[in-house]
Amino acid sequence: MSNCQLILEALHFHWEFTDEERAILCSDRMGIKSIDTGDVLIAEGATDRDMWLILQGKYNVIKRMQPKLPLGELGSGSFCGEIAWFTGQARTASIIASEPGLAMRLSHDESGSYPPALLLKIYHNVLADVINRKETLHETLFKLASLERAQFGGGHSISPVGFLRGFSFFEGLTTEEQHILRSMKPGRETIRPGGLIFREGAHYDNLFILLKGSVMVTLQRDPSLVLVNLGSERLLGLDSLFKQGIHSANHVAVESCEGLRISLAEFHALDPAFQLKLYWRMAVTLINRLAPINVARIKLEHMEGKMWFGG
Repeated sequence: MSNCQLILEALHFHWEFTDEERAILCSDRMGIKSIDTGDVLIAEGATDRDMWLILQGKYNVIKRMQPKLPLGELGSGSFCGEIAWFTGQARTASIIASEPGLAMRLSHDESGSYPPALLLKIYHNVLADVINRKETLHETLFKLASLERAQFGGGHSISPVGFLRGFSFFEGLTTEEQHILRSMKPGRETIRPGGLIFREGAHYDNLFILLKGSVMVTLQRDPSLVLVNLGSERLLGLDSLFKQGIHSANHVAVESCEGLRISLAEFHALDPAFQLKLYWRMAVTLINRLAPINVARIKLEHMEGKMWFGG
């Protein structure tokens, strides 16, 4: 067993790789790279679409507009570069090594040659990694909403990132695939205004596709602070898949909502090719949710006096 395979075996993933899958990941064509302090793994603005899996070391997430205030730190077992992989967008931030390490390149161009079971695990682990970061981002939005309410007054806040529109989970799915989703159990559900689709801290074994209406995301510590508002045709409840079913926020119906509740058992019974397609849609869902939050974090740091603009 190679050193790369031993490192992979020692890391803990949400969905573990087999010995055969670790051998494929560690093959020369994947590109294992030794990293020195200061090396740029991903450059903001670049147009390549590869992902990286950090095997060893620590890396800062940096934006040009605030180079001295990293947006976050990534360590062993973390994935990065998923936005470009799933959307084709230019890199939104730089990933820069803060110490020597080792990283593995996952080639977007060669991904079609990966065994489907391996690709499914990669996507699952990438999204589990993103979901884990989401809690920190929820905290950012909560702090920002608190500051804005204190500054502008009012009993119930307006989301710091507004209302996220213009996204459909069904985009790119065939009529037959949409029919499969709409026929899955438990099936169609109506939620009254103020009703909970998911409750923070509670366990669920299902996903929810919001077909009609809008939902606000809140935290139990102060449900009057709205983190984000979401519109229809969105997939909710990804914590069910990636956090052992324990949800990190409330999803509350703003108006009468209709949706499809889908059990995880039925989801996992789908054809792997269809699951891969749905994982891709989940990734775009998350990216769409998280994209405005980096701006919110910069705004929070400015309001807290941690950064300033000008000379």
